[in-house]
Amino acid sequence: MKVKKILLIIPKKHWYFIHKIIETINNHNIDLYMIEKEGIDKFSFNFLYKIIDEKFPLYCFSPLKIINIAERSDNYCLLKTLDNHQYFDEIIDLSGSANFDFTKIAFKRILKPNIDENYWEYCTINKIPKIIVSISASTDGIVWDTIKTLSFHTEEGIYNNRDKALFYFQYLFKNFDFNEEIKSNTFHQSSKGKKKLKYYLNLVFCILKRKFNTSTLNWKLAFLHKDFSIKKLNNNKGEYWADPFMVNHDQSKFIFFEEIPLHTNKGIVSLLRLDQTNTIIEKKEILNKPFHLSFPNVFLHNQEYYMLPEQIESNQLTLYKATNFPYDWVEHHTIFKNKKAIDPSLVFHEGLYYLFTNIVEEYEFDNNERMSVFYTSDVLSGNWQPHAKNPVKIDKTSTRNAGNIYFENNEMIRLTQNCDPTYGFSTKKMKISKLSPTEFEEIEIEHMKFKNFEGNHTYSKADDLIVVDILVKE
Repeated sequence: MKVKKILLIIPKKHWYFIHKIIETINNHNIDLYMIEKEGIDKFSFNFLYKIIDEKFPLYCFSPLKIINIAERSDNYCLLKTLDNHQYFDEIIDLSGSANFDFTKIAFKRILKPNIDENYWEYCTINKIPKIIVSISASTDGIVWDTIKTLSFHTEEGIYNNRDKALFYFQYLFKNFDFNEEIKSNTFHQSSKGKKKLKYYLNLVFCILKRKFNTSTLNWKLAFLHKDFSIKKLNNNKGEYWADPFMVNHDQSKFIFFEEIPLHTNKGIVSLLRLDQTNTIIEKKEILNKPFHLSFPNVFLHNQEYYMLPEQIESNQLTLYKATNFPYDWVEHHTIFKNKKAIDPSLVFHEGLYYLFTNIVEEYEFDNNERMSVFYTSDVLSGNWQPHAKNPVKIDKTSTRNAGNIYFENNEMIRLTQNCDPTYGFSTKKMKISKLSPTEFEEIEIEHMKFKNFEGNHTYSKADDLIVVDILVKE
């Protein structure tokens, strides 16, 4: 395969989001050249509106954080000037400059991410459900056509959506498909001042309502019956029980779950043992670490039990093995180091083990929208490889796992959370129709939203017994 010669035009101020784009581009088979040009100097903002936006935080730091790209990567050649004798297969213009002279160099095509603050503002204020970011292409630097788009769910706050768009540009440059249908550009006028003011007054009302609200929300466990009626397992005020995983073993029924004990803010893994009438006869703490634990995904492999819980505060993903099931567990193997993997779920398919998870980037607090897949031939000690299309899915309504992946009527079912409009709002059943190291497709087959509760985000079934978690107002 021919190595492509790529020129990046970057502004003299190195924004962090530009580093993330460069990091993504460097994963392609290319020779990378860069040149600095005067371009974006700053993004405008209203100080008061920005303070309000910060009450609905999305990221640990801004995509507009200034860094030194040379300190982050050396896999490129920095050019001081350009001349007519130079040729590039692609020019990627990240400078934001409207007056760059492309006639000085020979090239096949120019690519440019569309940085249109008016569009993000328009979508936020008018409650458009999704925001689109795009890449435009030109062969002459004059006429531009959209060649690739990506959508994400709209958040609260104009500047939050601007930051999200800037971070999401990196995903546009992953797995390029240059044969996409050409689409026309859309331009949006800036929203009127009164409409913007009304939007932010509504946000201030939400902040005040949240501040003075005396009720609290808590997760509880419950049995789900065939008629969709709910029977709570715990109902004590302040108790936090969530993320149930059911296991039937030696004629006993066990529920592994996340518990946050009263007066703490750190999750542990606890266990419920049920009798034949599904009454709790034992409750016991079984895994407690210096960091938060949740989503205790317990599974059987070669007649032995393993657990793959979420532990993103440790910045790694660890597989545990039962030495005295169901009470005693030891660390068996570290799957990921220096990676924050949310709600991991496994499935074996056509000779490979697949791990589904949402990866939290270093600039994020959470990730309910982007799903990644990894695969290996050895689930216990294997080297996990990333799926060719990671992230394989960007959709807040059906991405984050809500339980284990299982087979029903020869169909592969993945349980997911619907995090729109809020985290853990409801759950969905998705049928995976394609799964390989290079392909992934799934479709929705059922949406479960339980009446009279604020949310539900985990579902587990063993034989005919189903346990879920529900969000209740206390």
